[in-house]
Amino acid sequence: LARRLFPERSGLALGATALTAFNPMFLFVSAAVNNDAPAALVGSLALLWIVRTTDGSSPTTGPTLTRHSMVVGLLIGLGVLTKLSLLGLVPVAVLVVTLRAWQLYADGSGARRLVSIIGYPLLLVLVTASVSGWWFLRNWRIYGDPTALNAFIAVQGLLQAVPLLQDWLGEFGTFRWTYW
Repeated sequence: LARRLFPERSGLALGATALTAFNPMFLFVSAAVNNDAPAALVGSLALLWIVRTTDGSSPTTGPTLTRHSMVVGLLIGLGVLTKLSLLGLVPVAVLVVTLRAWQLYADGSGARRLVSIIGYPLLLVLVTASVSGWWFLRNWRIYGDPTALNAFIAVQGLLQAVPLLQDWLGEFGTFRWTYW
């Protein structure tokens, strides 16, 4: 992703790789069975495809944008099944695909341009929903909440008060120790 975003700075890609590869907490978490490592992988792949949609290194045509929309939708759908927070990639991807469709059909008729700026993002959302939508329906049926956050909160509990700055500063030592 760093190489794609900054092709003229090859050292940056190596540095980003090293930062991730030798991050103590990332190594620790990745060595355990959990959803964080696959979420990082699928989220990174989705971001890479989103960047590929915009960077102009390959000519973007209608079929290419269709493929990109479908691949990004698939990756986000898989990511959402892995970790709910990857749902935050949907608005980013929709915005990027919409802007790319706008650019791609700049010379087309108004109707064709309108269909394109609606159609490609809709395709992305439909692919995402077809991959992960069953999970939200399941949660709604079982927990009465499509995200199942109500079940999580019932187990985890709520904060008793809104954390203040001094509370966050007090946690800094914990953040530092858990990182190393």
